[in-house]
Formats: sequence, structure tokens, C-alpha cells
Amino acid sequence: MPKKIERMSADATVILLLCGHLGKANQVKPLALGEYNRVARWLRDKVLRPADLLEPAHVPSLAQAAAIDASRLRTLLERGMQLGLAVENWGQSGIWVVCRSDSEYPDRLKSHLTSQAPAILFGVGNRALLTGGGVAIVGSRDIDDAGSLFAGDVARGCARGSVLVVSGGARGADQTAMTAALAEGGSVLGVLADKLLQRSVIRATRNSLANGQLLLLSPYYPEAGFNTGNAMARNKLIYAMADYGLVVSATYNRGGTWAGAIEELRRERARPIFVRLDETAPQGNRKLADRGAIVFPHPDDGHVTSEWLQHVAAMESSTQIPLFQDVTVADIVKEPPPPLSEYPIVREDME
Repeated sequence: MPKKIERMSADATVILLLCGHLGKANQVKPLALGEYNRVARWLRDKVLRPADLLEPAHVPSLAQAAAIDASRLRTLLERGMQLGLAVENWGQSGIWVVCRSDSEYPDRLKSHLTSQAPAILFGVGNRALLTGGGVAIVGSRDIDDAGSLFAGDVARGCARGSVLVVSGGARGADQTAMTAALAEGGSVLGVLADKLLQRSVIRATRNSLANGQLLLLSPYYPEAGFNTGNAMARNKLIYAMADYGLVVSATYNRGGTWAGAIEELRRERARPIFVRLDETAPQGNRKLADRGAIVFPHPDDGHVTSEWLQHVAAMESSTQIPLFQDVTVADIVKEPPPPLSEYPIVREDME
């Protein structure tokens, strides 16, 4: 039986026309986030909604105010047939769309990321999980056995404690945590950088989607392939959708896990970031502790609860001496974090 295609709001339709990639052959380049933010400011100043842009008379004034070519705006807004075909295709796999002006759009994205919050989100699965929360469990794609065991143990603890697991769906720590939480009966929110449509039809994924355990979100169109820039930009959404972050394994000064954690640690009103710091932890984890990440202690009863996380985040700090013999006082001396320009990003270890 064909799936029911969920109706988008009129605002979401217009934002998708302006910002969406509706197939490989775009007649004109969709608006980037910065460009759409200029559109949004104009709409706010004029007390209009995105849907009002379906009235052609608004386009010249908008084009001038937002410094966007008027013919480009018209071409984007005239892609109704192309949009209809794309939405029908996505809908057959249960994929829906919310935009920044919809009531369902996650408040935590707008409050934490402000103008960096994506204009549109594609999703499939339990929409109740759009409220987010819980723990963002992240780490390198290539982790050792100890890191994999740690990620699985913590994720199962979250499931037992009714704490949402948020992650990025990448190979390694992300997939390990998400799979473990689902197997334990927990809830999982995956923030993907690519292949939402492809992943939504995998049998194991379909089962978790069908029973309400899983929500997959992406700010990128459902057919998007891997792109390093998208993967890097997606990392901030993972932290924003959670209450806490937990870094399982990070390569020092390199890769998406390191860069994402550093970006969050330096953010105003940052999420508390935990880090694995046992005898097998890589150097990157120790350096994150130097920069403000909190050493993650395993709960005694194997349950990770919201109350326990709140208590640890309030009581612990990276200036306390971790209870591991191979960590010295010198290892945890605080130093001012260097600017992000000092953290070169290379393609290896991208999440």
C-alpha cells in the first residue's frame, strides 16, 4: 500500500523552492543559508511570511533589499512541478519536511545556533523526537575495540535510563552507539550529512522507524551524497539537538570529531561536553579535557539518567584530577584555547 504523503506547510513549500536542491539538474543555484537569512530579515521587517513570496509583486523589493538577483528568485519560486515530483518521491519513503518558521521546528536549534540554524530540515521517523535532548555520542570513524565497547556501554545505559541518544550515523562510534541504544529498546536521533533517502529504506532502519524508536534528520536534500563540508557543518547540529555531548574518541588537532568538539566548547552557552579518558583514550581526548571537556565517569548501576548527567555536569570539571593512574596533574593544567584557525582540518577521520 502506498505511503500517505504528508502535507507541507505553505511556508515550508516556499523555503524549499528557494533553498532546496530538487534534483541533479538545477536551472539556477538555490539560496545558501546566508542568502536565505537576508530573505528572512526582509520578511520579518515587512511582517510577511515565506508563503507571501508566492505573490510575484513582492519579488523586486525583496531582490533589492536582500541583494539577490530578481530573475534568480523568480526561477527558484517557479519550480513547483519539480518540487511536486521530488516531494512525492520522498514521501513514498516516509520523508517529510519542516522549515524554520514551522511550529514543529526544533526550538533548541534556533536558540543554540541562531542564524546558523538550517532553513529546512528533512526527516523520517518519530516526529516526537524533534524536541531533542539527551546525549550526543560522537567519535572517530576508526576507533579501537575499547572505544567501541565504551560507546556501546554508554548508549545501552542511556536506553536503560530513558535518555535519548543523538549521533551522526557515521561509521565507528556513531553507528555503534546508535545500534546499541536501539537494541536495548532506547530512542535515537540521527543527524545525517548524506544519503537520508537511501538510509531510510534499509530494513534494520525501517524496523526502528516503524516502532517509533528512531528519527533521522538532515539539513541536506535526501539524495545528497557525502561532502566533507556538509559533514563538518552537520556536527554543530548534533550538539545543538542534545543536552550534553560525549566524545568517545578524537584525533588531536585533526578531523571532524576534534573540530566539532572544539567549536562547541568555545561556543557561548556551550553544551556540557564529556570525554572518555581511560588508559586507552587517544591524545585528542586528553587535549579536549585540557580545553574544558568533563571526564565521563561510568554510573555504578549501568543506568545513564538525566538526573545523573545533570549532577555530574554540575559537580565535575576538567580541572579535577581524573581517577586514572596514567593521568598526571600536568595533563590537566588549563590553557587558553587557541583560535580555530590553528586546527587544520584534513579529509581523514571526517565525521
